[in-house]
Amino acid sequence: MQHNELLLFLKNYIKVTPKQKDIAAALNVKTNVIGTRASRNSVYTVEEILKIGECFNIHKEEILKAMIVDFAVKNNFNLSNLCNYKKNLITENKNDYFEAALYSDKIGEFINGVFVFSKERETVSILKNFVFNYNGKKSYFIIKSNGEGMTPTINSNDLLIFEHFEPENNIQDNNIYIFNYNNKIFIKRLIQNINQIAVLSDNPNKEVYPLQHITSENTRNFSVIGKMAGLIRNFNL
Repeated sequence: MQHNELLLFLKNYIKVTPKQKDIAAALNVKTNVIGTRASRNSVYTVEEILKIGECFNIHKEEILKAMIVDFAVKNNFNLSNLCNYKKNLITENKNDYFEAALYSDKIGEFINGVFVFSKERETVSILKNFVFNYNGKKSYFIIKSNGEGMTPTINSNDLLIFEHFEPENNIQDNNIYIFNYNNKIFIKRLIQNINQIAVLSDNPNKEVYPLQHITSENTRNFSVIGKMAGLIRNFNL
């Protein structure tokens, strides 16, 4: 984070532009050192920013979020780099993370009636806390949401974590699933009835997103790919 960006960030929290002498005191350096860095709009290290934030009573997590956003903007929101940047930024125990496949574009396609995941994917490290009920025996994948059908629960550009759906699993009513129907991918709530599956959108505009049903006659064109297990908003990985 550069000097001018640091000032804006601090001002957002303390409501006044911090003085150079206060920043110098936080870093235990002379005021003229900060004056020189200000004139050059120098970059501050992670350790320096955390020290300055602590001096102004700003929570560590808020500082890290600001740095992540700054990184994301400067790197065109590269999702894979952003995930790994967060991991390297915070010195967490490696056991706090799990690896998952990240699909930035096409998740896959059906070939001869079987869903095949795309080979265009990256492996990223994600905090286990982002999963509702993390289970080390299960495997997970991540996609970027698109559309307004599930707002306000899911917003466009949210990162969605899904656990792989196994053939022997049953649909758990009112959970969110990613599924294929007639060779199209959907993310909706599902409710299993006796002879049909109810498909629900969270968007309250029911004229645009009405309740729909998949009848037993059409289930051969229906296949669940994964059950939603977590959500990451604003790329806070």
